[in-house]
Amino acid sequence: MGSLEPITPEGFRPDGRRVHEPRCVRCCVGSDGRCGADGYAVFELGNTKAVAYVYGPMEARQRNQTHHDRATLTCVLSTAAFATPSRTFRKTDKQSQERSMWIQQTFESAIQLEQYPRSQIRLFVQILQSE
Repeated sequence: MGSLEPITPEGFRPDGRRVHEPRCVRCCVGSDGRCGADGYAVFELGNTKAVAYVYGPMEARQRNQTHHDRATLTCVLSTAAFATPSRTFRKTDKQSQERSMWIQQTFESAIQLEQYPRSQIRLFVQILQSE
C-alpha cells in the first residue's frame, strides 16, 4: 500500500515527480582515507541522504565486550538536526535505537565476523537529509 502523499491537480507529488515516477537512487562507496574511516558509503534516495562510516576491524577497546571466535559489531544511527523540516534534535529516541538495531542485525549477517576473532568493527550511520 502506498503512502498518502498529496497529489496536485496536474498529477505531481510534492517533490515534482509524477505519480508512477520512481525516486532517483544514488550510491557511492570508498576507502580513500580522507574522512579518517576505513570505509564509507553515501546513499541517496530521492531527497533522503545518508552517510555511513566503518572503522575496523581493529583491536577491541574493552576486553569484556570481545568474543573469542568472532568480531563484535557496533552500530550507531543518528539524524542531523538540520535533516528534517522540524529542525529538532533528539539525542536518542526509541525509533532511532530500533533502526540502529535493524542495521546492526543486517550487517552482522552480511559480514563474516568469524574472520576477525577478538576484534571490533564500528559502523556509524548519519541521516543528513530526510524526506
